[in-house]
Amino acid sequence: MKNRALPWAFSALALTSALSLTALNAPPADARFGDASLRMGDSGRDVRVLQRWMTRVGMETDVDGRFGKDTRTSVRRYEKRFTLPIDGVVSRAQAEGLRKRAAAAPRGAASRSAAD
Repeated sequence: MKNRALPWAFSALALTSALSLTALNAPPADARFGDASLRMGDSGRDVRVLQRWMTRVGMETDVDGRFGKDTRTSVRRYEKRFTLPIDGVVSRAQAEGLRKRAAAAPRGAASRSAAD
């Protein structure tokens, strides 16, 4: 009986460890935009927020929820325009600055600047 229980115990321990590591890497349920850096390869809600806000501040960006080459290009243009280190990564500090700029931007500003 001991021999049969031992492999099961190891399997249960491995599963518990895997679930714990997954939980450590997952963002908290109450996470919001800016709680984690965003970079090439990321996807999801925060990337869509980033893409909408980039367009709002005049960096026209398609909203598809994937941080790909086009989003990285927009982020780099944003970094250059606001004299930030140009690395294509949106840090917590950059996210906060973007949040403030997007909130201050007049509605429809991106479409007006794209037409100019």
